[in-house]
Amino acid sequence: MMNLYEVAELCRLRAQESLNAKAEEKARKDGAGSRVFAAANKLFHERIIEACTRVPDAPSGIPDELFIALPERLFGKIGYLACGKGRNQKSLEKINSLDTNTKALLASYDKHASGTKFNNLESPATYNQIKHILLCHGLSPIGDSLLLLADLGRCFRASSVTGLPILAMLADVSWMSSNRSIRQIESLNEKSIDTGLRVCLDKRRRLYEAMGIKVDIKEITSFDRATGISGRKLKAIAENYTALVRSVWGEDCLGRMTPMQVRRICMPLEQLPFRNGSVLPDHMVAIGQFPRALAALEHELKPHLEILRMIAKQFNTFDDEVF
Repeated sequence: MMNLYEVAELCRLRAQESLNAKAEEKARKDGAGSRVFAAANKLFHERIIEACTRVPDAPSGIPDELFIALPERLFGKIGYLACGKGRNQKSLEKINSLDTNTKALLASYDKHASGTKFNNLESPATYNQIKHILLCHGLSPIGDSLLLLADLGRCFRASSVTGLPILAMLADVSWMSSNRSIRQIESLNEKSIDTGLRVCLDKRRRLYEAMGIKVDIKEITSFDRATGISGRKLKAIAENYTALVRSVWGEDCLGRMTPMQVRRICMPLEQLPFRNGSVLPDHMVAIGQFPRALAALEHELKPHLEILRMIAKQFNTFDDEVF
């Protein structure tokens, strides 16, 4: 468990040392009354919250408490203030005032903090347009883990801070039965998967209702319906992605792929090998002869290429079933 008092005290002292040095230098040049003096006298929690907003997504429109309800960025900034930039095992060992567990936790929050995004929340006006805290969940045929409770806890903290109700969007049996990871569990067959998913769906509905969470169940239907996901449209999208793979990388990338093929798919289009017996389609080789043509194609297709590259790395195969 992290000793927050010790971490806060270390952050305060390190920040104070840095700001005092800057304040003295500023005073020699410009005299008192600069912003450096104001920063030097800020409270610790004010300095931390300000650090959470000074990032590219600039979430200045949200309540300060939301950084505590969803604390990954907060702990990342605390780690930075406590231990500095580029934290590693050697630099952490030099800090004698923190115990080993606290150092390990601070080091681990780097990755979590960098992956935390508060998109489209630059002003109170955009924040005020939010209607719900959206909770997106699937089903498991082998029962739920503690991670479900952890996710519910995060949403309840966010709901408590914002005053917004929670809406659970739940993928039903027709959707989750297409989950390929489920079929990697050798002890499950088609019958046990179907039974397990239906049992999980019933438990989840009762759990959400008992917690006062509104549930929006999403199913894949064989026909178009406003409340469902059209299986016909999904099939058409899958066929389009299959055609895109065939057009960009060639027929040999459909089906099971070798590691070399996966690496080729993950390359930017302008870096693809077009000479010395290229296996790429002829039209791609022809386009590659024109300067910046492939870079423009990469830019225009970027969202779709990112999906295909993620599937290639995850499954090593392309086919309609995967899509």
